[in-house]
Amino acid sequence: MPPDMPACVVGEARCLDSQTLEICVDSPDGPILVDQRCDSCVAGRCIPAGECVDRDGDGFGIGECNGPQDCNDSNPAINPGAPEDCSTQEDDNCNGRTNEGCEECCPNGCADGTFCNTECVCEDFNPNICTEQNQPCNTEGSFNNGLYCASFSGEAPKCYGLCDRTDPDPDSTCPFPNSRCAFGEDEFGVCLTECVPGSSCGAADLGCLAFGSEDPGGICTPTTPGIQIGDSCDPLQGFSCGAGGLCVPNPNNPDRGRCEQSCRPFRFALQSGTDCDEGHCIPFAEDFGVCRRDNMRTEGQPCAAEGTACNADAVGCFPSFQGRRCQRLCRLGQGNNDCTAGTFCNQFAPDQTEIGVCTVLAP
Repeated sequence: MPPDMPACVVGEARCLDSQTLEICVDSPDGPILVDQRCDSCVAGRCIPAGECVDRDGDGFGIGECNGPQDCNDSNPAINPGAPEDCSTQEDDNCNGRTNEGCEECCPNGCADGTFCNTECVCEDFNPNICTEQNQPCNTEGSFNNGLYCASFSGEAPKCYGLCDRTDPDPDSTCPFPNSRCAFGEDEFGVCLTECVPGSSCGAADLGCLAFGSEDPGGICTPTTPGIQIGDSCDPLQGFSCGAGGLCVPNPNNPDRGRCEQSCRPFRFALQSGTDCDEGHCIPFAEDFGVCRRDNMRTEGQPCAAEGTACNADAVGCFPSFQGRRCQRLCRLGQGNNDCTAGTFCNQFAPDQTEIGVCTVLAP
């Protein structure tokens, strides 16, 4: 007969709860499981109170750390700032999902009379009544089934869910799942489908715009196909750039703009990493920003080119009482979470209610 299988493998460990580590140890009777109390148990390890541990040196730790936790602190290729690797079955970016965004949405398009729905399946539709998010529609301004038929930048009208921006969880008020309550005024917002930046939204006139601070990291917005990053655009139109671009007005001529790469300004705040192909991300609002070239300065240093990035996301060159300085920006609704130790998030302009600046002065 084969020998008895051991109860566990010596050295294996897992967190039973936030303060209990179950670990396999050797004993005279063979390997056994024992429980160990911790100040904090994260990713199969006990972390002493107040400590942040980054054993694999990838810039993301476990324990009491600023920013998201590393879900595998023994592999530097796996962390919240890593891209999802479609060739593995690992959760490479630590968002609780595996290989999300690896399959293109309706990669071959859809036949006439059908559209790509939120499940990435081509579906028949009636253009005279809205029944699905992103469905083409005929009567702009009509409202059916919690969906509004609208065109934001001259594209063919589509059906978009409406949401309640005053709700504690605005996304939950969208009529279809996998949607974000993204834009709007006063209490009403528009629901846009979630996507992974760089992936397809299933229609030529929809593209994935980087958005928010959590994965999947994007929303499907109307686009103007053929207008690339760096091209001129019309800032008076809502979405006058191609996929992944935002039209940024020229400060000297607000009727003209330039398409810039969109990014999530606070996704990698206080950490290494960025959405940007070049430079780093400067916020326009809490949930979205644009990539700006680096001026090779760091937080607190003098700088010359106003509006450039300072070697990290959410750190830019802006005027201060000491002249132009690299200053860290923050979300006013997040307390001091976006600021480095010893600095505080302060409102810098009466009309700016979302974004503040980190200073040594408490509010």
